[in-house]
Amino acid sequence: MAGDGLSDNAQDFVEEIDRKIVGKYEFSLQEILADPKAIATKPNPEASVAGIKKEVNQYFDEILADYGDEQKEFTKQLQAANSLSSAINDAIKSKFAGKGIPIISPVTVDRDTTKEETIIVSAYDQSVESLIIKLASISNFVADTSTKYNNYTIGSWFFSGEKSYTLAVNPPISVVLNIESARAEINERLDAISQSL
Repeated sequence: MAGDGLSDNAQDFVEEIDRKIVGKYEFSLQEILADPKAIATKPNPEASVAGIKKEVNQYFDEILADYGDEQKEFTKQLQAANSLSSAINDAIKSKFAGKGIPIISPVTVDRDTTKEETIIVSAYDQSVESLIIKLASISNFVADTSTKYNNYTIGSWFFSGEKSYTLAVNPPISVVLNIESARAEINERLDAISQSL
């Protein structure tokens, strides 16, 4: 098992990467992620981790090279989600302006999701604008919980009140996102391990 907290998506890639690099290093990617302290006693662990990280990125580059059309389509979907997110964000700011209701961008919001309504939209129209106006009249604050992916924003806003609501942009779904997410997750873990050695 790769390491505590590693997603199933990333774990699948870790196993495949290990099959490709078997025998090249004193330890596997799984071993590094599962027990970074154990590799610290090996000779030159920093260089081995850096070498494996290079292999990880080469592996993902090779995979993504086969998904050219999907990447183009995913980019279009991201651009559309980004534009929609921008329009909704501007509408929220304009409808809440002057009402004394704070709009915050927190690191996280702990909330009881069983007690909130989630509304996912794929277009901005008069009904979404009317919803924002209604939410402005019943909210104590708005938390911008949008997700950033590369240079794109996939909007999500939490409206806190007697009853809480989340308004979110329908996120693009793509195999490319799964691949890129796994790469980012593995690289973040390897970077953290490198810094701790």
